[in-house]
Amino acid sequence: YTYEQADELTDWGISGLRIDYGIDGETIVSLSRKMKVVLNASTMTKKGIKDLIKGGLVTQNVEAWHNYYPRPETGLDKEAFIQKN
Repeated sequence: YTYEQADELTDWGISGLRIDYGIDGETIVSLSRKMKVVLNASTMTKKGIKDLIKGGLVTQNVEAWHNYYPRPETGLDKEAFIQKN
């Protein structure tokens, strides 16, 4: 499957995709028009979100998740978690 075909996965009962590094904004916007998109909250910036919205992001189809809750072994310390949120 390609990202252009990703919405076909909904026929299998998949309701959305987790997006991370390397996926361009245009692809994210396109996916948000077809299905739920989950972004990496640990790496998102205000500018990045604003750019996606300007590009036509369907915000009601978007969620942001951290990879892990703040624990010493994950690399996302408590201060960074609080600052990001």
